[in-house]
Amino acid sequence: MKRIILYSTVILLCSSCGFNFSNSKASLPGTWLLYDATPGKSDHDFSTEANLKQQVSDGDQYCFFSDGSYTEITGKTNYTAGTWKMSGKDDALIITPFGAAPKQLHIALTVTADKKERFSLELSHNGITMKFVKEYVAMDDMKNDPYYKDNNTWRIKPAHAETDTEITERLANYIKHMALILKAANDRKQQVVSFERSMGPIKIYNGGIGIHSFGIVPDSWKQCFYNDADALKAYDMYNQSLTSSSYRGASSGSWFVDDYNIMLSVYNEIHPGK
Repeated sequence: MKRIILYSTVILLCSSCGFNFSNSKASLPGTWLLYDATPGKSDHDFSTEANLKQQVSDGDQYCFFSDGSYTEITGKTNYTAGTWKMSGKDDALIITPFGAAPKQLHIALTVTADKKERFSLELSHNGITMKFVKEYVAMDDMKNDPYYKDNNTWRIKPAHAETDTEITERLANYIKHMALILKAANDRKQQVVSFERSMGPIKIYNGGIGIHSFGIVPDSWKQCFYNDADALKAYDMYNQSLTSSSYRGASSGSWFVDDYNIMLSVYNEIHPGK
């Protein structure tokens, strides 16, 4: 079987910067990706510009949802969630990361006229301008978005060693997240799909799923558990589910759909009836 083609899109949204809506037709809910960052005239030196371009290269994903929640993933795995709301006459956005103080952001949000009719967002802070595009529109049901907060609880590192039940819940949430990446790709009619920010033990093929050896599973996934022992326990649970679960459905003609259905059977094996 052919391995899935991975693709990387890098983005950045600076949570200490601000927002200011300038076009009523623009819509904030959806997935935003940074494509450029430039320093102001007073800070336009080589080192500053190099640091900003590195931020773009490292990537940062910001997803806003219509219920007033948002999630952010900087780099490949650093995760933040919280709430957002507009303030005043649509000239300010207040974001509040869970467990942190609110921040008022000033933004300019406009609609571009390019062929893809994407939104562009410019965000300025201390003379630095960061430019974004809306890579994906909001899902019809936000709870089916793989980056909705309820589908990313597996990323939140626990403060203590977990019970087998808690580890199972964490693993099941991860499998659900991975399955929803496939569902979202199919619903949005994407040509490619990226698991870059969610890499773990699940090995995705064109028409099947498998498991990576524990030694090459990214540390970022293992560090979502209390320690390596708990991560290994979750890995073994997933490995066992592949052995005991089965999927005998016919091919749909789309490997996105086929792999999603297979993932559902694995999820049900680990998390039956829930």
